[in-house]
Amino acid sequence: MKKLFSLLFACALVAVCSFAYSQQGGQGYLKSSITHVVPDTAANSTPLIQIYTLPGYWDQVVVQSTFTKISGTITGTVGLYGSTDNFGFSQIDSVRNLTNVAVKTHTWYITPSLFRYYKLVITPSGTLAVKVQTPIMWRLKPAIR
Repeated sequence: MKKLFSLLFACALVAVCSFAYSQQGGQGYLKSSITHVVPDTAANSTPLIQIYTLPGYWDQVVVQSTFTKISGTITGTVGLYGSTDNFGFSQIDSVRNLTNVAVKTHTWYITPSLFRYYKLVITPSGTLAVKVQTPIMWRLKPAIR
């Protein structure tokens, strides 16, 4: 009976700790559709739009896009946008240029986050193929004691 009680207590403790951690933050990936796999591929001059919906509002959000060359010359622009209602999007930062290197990374720090909906717009130019992987992480600031 003691072993059963100990096992149940341990399971309950893990569940409570997991719930508390999930309430402090999380992570995911911006994707071109909800069912799309990571990473996405941008090709030629066709714009690629990646989206993500946060579970509420958070103190700190970090979005980091990594572009890995598959073929061609990587050129174009990338911009991050946010929205409170998933309809009217505002530009978070100036549009950044993609340069012709094997791997290019852009990172955005949003503190505090004013948006629940994020959209990354990649506008390639020329003839190219590039893998795009965009993780997003969010968290609450720790309480000051």
